[in-house]
Amino acid sequence: MRYKSPERVVDEVERAVRVHGAREISFFSAGSFPLNRKHGEAVCRGLLARGLRVPWLTGTRADLVDPELLALMKESGCVYISLGIETGDEAVLRECRKGVTLERVETALRQIHEAGIESEMCFILGLPGDTPATLRRTARFAARMGRYAELANFAILTPFPGSRIYEDAVAGRGDIRITGAPWCDYSKHGGLAARHKAFAPGQLRRAQLAMYLRFYLGNPAKLARLLRSRNFREILTLRRVLALLGRIA
Repeated sequence: MRYKSPERVVDEVERAVRVHGAREISFFSAGSFPLNRKHGEAVCRGLLARGLRVPWLTGTRADLVDPELLALMKESGCVYISLGIETGDEAVLRECRKGVTLERVETALRQIHEAGIESEMCFILGLPGDTPATLRRTARFAARMGRYAELANFAILTPFPGSRIYEDAVAGRGDIRITGAPWCDYSKHGGLAARHKAFAPGQLRRAQLAMYLRFYLGNPAKLARLLRSRNFREILTLRRVLALLGRIA
């Protein structure tokens, strides 16, 4: 990967704010920010030095954050962090080769919460090694982490060309098979692009809906927040839940 200099990143933020009137900045297109700690710290300090008090959002990994870095991110305007957790089952997590443990994920979520930054947990259902039992563990983990995270996102595995999972599915290796669905069905919330040998048709979509309902209906405050929110990501989450209810109905 290639990095823009911290100065160029801050230049672009400043132009977006001062010239184009941006009221919020997203670093999601970077994949994981800050992936390089020194680079991320330099961006944060650059935002502070130029007085750019604009709220910004990012996605990162659980093993990249700690209280010191989070405090700097918060001071420079970070209001929201998305974490790719993928699963609440340790064996499936190892199969994903994430290089983190659920204990580290819980620590990161707690530290983000203590820093005063909101967080979203992102899970993938139907990973290699997943079973109905591992999905139940994922649902329990997500519900338990709701004490720290404001949002949870439950996607269904979509194997894209170029990924190891896609190549294995095409070759007939492992748990996943490509369905031959058109490209418009390659949506992580549709669950139509692949079949998983451990699940009957429609079972992953029902599990997805059950996890959304458990996370939000199990906490009336979270549900009330979704219903009255004007935040883009919260509105999107509410629409996903309503769309899933419509499909199941």
